[in-house]
Amino acid sequence: MRKKITELKASEERIERVEQALPKREEEANRPAQENAIMAEIGRIISSTLNIEEVYESFAKEAQKLIPFDRISINLINLEDGTVIVAYVSGLDIPARRLGDIYLLKDSATERIRGNPLSLLIQPETREELESKFPKFMPHFQAGLRSMMAIPLISRDTVIGILHLQSAKTKAYTDKDLRLAERIASQIAGAIANAQLFAQRKRAEEALQASEEKYRLLVQNSNDAIFIAQDGVIKFPNLKTEELLGYSAAELAETPFVNHIHPDDRSMVAERHKKRLGGQKLPSTYSFRVINRVDEELWVEINAVSILWEARPATLNFLRDITEKKKLEAQFLQAQKMEAVGTLAGGIAHDFNNLLMGIQGHTSLMMLDMVPTHRHYKMLKCVEEQVKSGADLTWQLLSFARGGKNEFKPTDLNAIIKKSSTMFGRAKKEISILQSLQQDLWPVEVDRGQIEQVLLNLYVNAWQAMPSGGSLCLETKNVVLDENYVRPFNAKPGNYVKTSVTDTGVGMDEKTRKRIFEPFFTTKEMGRGTGLGLATVYGIITGHGGFINVYSQKGHGATFTIYLPASEKKVEKEKKTSAQLLKGTETILLVDDEEVVVNVSRMLLEAMGYKVFMARSGQEALGVYKARKEEINLVIMDMIMPGMGGENAIDILKR
Repeated sequence: MRKKITELKASEERIERVEQALPKREEEANRPAQENAIMAEIGRIISSTLNIEEVYESFAKEAQKLIPFDRISINLINLEDGTVIVAYVSGLDIPARRLGDIYLLKDSATERIRGNPLSLLIQPETREELESKFPKFMPHFQAGLRSMMAIPLISRDTVIGILHLQSAKTKAYTDKDLRLAERIASQIAGAIANAQLFAQRKRAEEALQASEEKYRLLVQNSNDAIFIAQDGVIKFPNLKTEELLGYSAAELAETPFVNHIHPDDRSMVAERHKKRLGGQKLPSTYSFRVINRVDEELWVEINAVSILWEARPATLNFLRDITEKKKLEAQFLQAQKMEAVGTLAGGIAHDFNNLLMGIQGHTSLMMLDMVPTHRHYKMLKCVEEQVKSGADLTWQLLSFARGGKNEFKPTDLNAIIKKSSTMFGRAKKEISILQSLQQDLWPVEVDRGQIEQVLLNLYVNAWQAMPSGGSLCLETKNVVLDENYVRPFNAKPGNYVKTSVTDTGVGMDEKTRKRIFEPFFTTKEMGRGTGLGLATVYGIITGHGGFINVYSQKGHGATFTIYLPASEKKVEKEKKTSAQLLKGTETILLVDDEEVVVNVSRMLLEAMGYKVFMARSGQEALGVYKARKEEINLVIMDMIMPGMGGENAIDILKR
């Protein structure tokens, strides 16, 4: 009986053990399906987005269902700078390994696993065991973690990071858990690699966009016109191109490029463009003229480079507006030309003046001993008048060449303008004279007679431009000119007095305007003008350290603007001189290299009672003066002579 009872109890115990094992067996039987479902869900999460930050949290929740843990972290390797970053962490806190922390790869546990990419299962029984085998994991042990798995994240045979799964329980994981963790790591590694590739591509795209934006800003904000020339039209023009030519990008793309080029330059530009596209080596930079939308003629300088645009030959062009530069060059060349012509005119005037002086001197000597009723008196008087006309021409030539003989005095230009315009207005009543003269006008140091001549020449020029009458406007103004404004005129910056003479006459074209200051140039018919009026104006003004500018258009009158340096000195009142012929008994040293001049001058001076010593050069004059120093009261000397000139000789005599 007892035996049966014992057997019955044993049977009941077996049944109980079987009943207890059934759920576990059912769980084990369902485990693969559960694992596969969770792995599929992880795969779905990973494939749903390329934003890895959104993946990490959902991935961790699903991984927890398969492998319980108290801490999970994903550390990613950056080989470029040799560091590791804690990209994701959840669970127990470890001070040295918080989210976003970066540590060196060298000598780290991560480096050990990367060097030997095998998963680690670390479940030490004692602290000493961990410290001896895996000392890099001591911070984890100190945080209370006792079971640890470190699985390399591998993409394309490269370890890109480490997945850490850790538990506070002792011996929490088995080899089976390690294999499962490796499956999970494989999925998340692929997701991380794809996200990194996506981020890298995105950074590259952003960098490209930033680079393109920089180039766009450079091109669009350039002071040069930049465009592509292809198929005979302008493509991809920047804003400066549209501004320069006056057409939109769409209009430029439909208009042949040669249509924007000055007719005289079209064949040259088209030929160079054709040769460059054909591969010929040509100078990359040259200049030509373009016509913009409002028919303005602009000078441009082009720098062209052969390129492929959309896989076809084209040129990349940089176009710079050099119109102002060309104007400055033209003004500078004109100034140099006027200086050269002035030097020539001065030489001619000097020689001509000597001839006239001989004629005038001998005529005067003859008339001194002749009564007005003499039959030759009127003839000599006529010769004298002709000599005077010739002398006037000579004076104008010398005024053009070097401003004549100047006697500078601080002067009020308003007073000279009022005086000269009143005198002119009486003679030319068909001209209406308007004045706009600034009060408290700065003084200028000028030769008053020469400035009067300048103004009268400009008045006459204006009158001749208004044959049917018109208006003559006179204006004065204090101005301050900077370096950029005066540079083309070789003048100094500073305070100037501006005088403008404006007429409402016929005006002049550009060709005429460029030549008006040349001596002997005139637009009048033969015999009606000398061509020295404006040349004299130019010579006098430049001789005063000033400059003159002209603005005129055909049919719209002209404005002559004179700039004279202002002076800080007070204005001096003009003194009247006596017209009486002076005679005397003093001794004069007369020096001139021209025989006719020195002889006739000697006879004239002797006729007026003076005693005269003569010399034909500066060197000879020094010898005469040294020998007769006590007798000589006055020296009259020619300034331009061969060898020692008059200026050097005078300096030595003064010593």
